[in-house]
This record gives sequence, structure tokens and C-alpha cells, in this order.
Amino acid sequence: MKTIKLAKIIEFWTSFDPDGGLSINDVLSNITAVGQTNQEVNKATERNGSSLRRTKRLDSDTEIKGEFIVVDYEPHRGDLILHNYDSKKAVEEYLLSDQGPFNPFCGFAIPIIDSKPWFYNLSCEINGEFQIFYKHTQFIDPDPFKQKYHGRKIKWIKEAEQSDRANPYYAVTP
Repeated sequence: MKTIKLAKIIEFWTSFDPDGGLSINDVLSNITAVGQTNQEVNKATERNGSSLRRTKRLDSDTEIKGEFIVVDYEPHRGDLILHNYDSKKAVEEYLLSDQGPFNPFCGFAIPIIDSKPWFYNLSCEINGEFQIFYKHTQFIDPDPFKQKYHGRKIKWIKEAEQSDRANPYYAVTP
């Protein structure tokens, strides 16, 4: 998959974010990768504290490798990070972990499997009641870092259940 396709997926996914989305230019100007699979993405970057920062916009035809990818965005630092996984199960484990969307620092996490975004709902126990996890309500809690979110589950939304005008931001965090 070329970075321009990845950037278009991210632009569409984030276009529904009530705090504002990311443009193709934002993606190509900010994306970095962890691990060894997509080191090409990290050319023209420099370390800035615990983050990598692009010193040059990523070329739109750079090849993104991997069948199981998650892109997460950490808005407090502006980090847009590409992760590669070995399987769909590993993607699920990340999405259900404390490092994924349940982490207050993670603004969104977009799973891309076989070069297509996969929409999902997360659910868990919140304040003693099992319910869908809504990212935008996470900060109603006076201390979201103390919330444990027991019984976490993921439900993949089948393509047939998605309309042409599906809102992926709310599919992830309704």
C-alpha cells in the first residue's frame, strides 16, 4: 500500500472527529513507524524527547509494508504512529490493551488489514455497567487514568453493516 492510500484512509477516518481531523498533508508531515518493518517511513525524522519528528514530508508513493497495521494518534504530542502486527489477533490485543483506545492519551486507533480499514466497536464495564466504550466521554471521569475498563471486548463491524456514509470515528468510539 502506498502512503497516499494510507493518508486518505486516515483523513476519512478522522474527518468525523469533533475536535477536527487530519488532512493528507498532516499525515504525510507527521507519520512515523515503530519496529523494523516500515523503517523507510522513518527516513527524514529526528528524535524529539520520546517522539520521532519528521524533518521532511513523507513522499506519497512510499510503500507501506505489512498485512496487519494499526495507526494511532496521540493528540497531546501530535504523534501519528504506524504499528505492524503479525496477525488480526495481535491487532485485537492492542486495541483492547491499555496502550490502545482505552488509554486517555490515544486519540484514535485505526486498524488496517489487507490495505483496508476495519471498523469496530469497543465495550467494557464502566462504573459497574457493561456498555459501549465512547472515547469522547472518557474525560467526563474526573480521573480517566484510574478507570480500569474491566471485561473489554471488541466487535468487528462487517462491511455489509457499514453504509457508504459510515462514520468511522464513531464506529470506533461511538
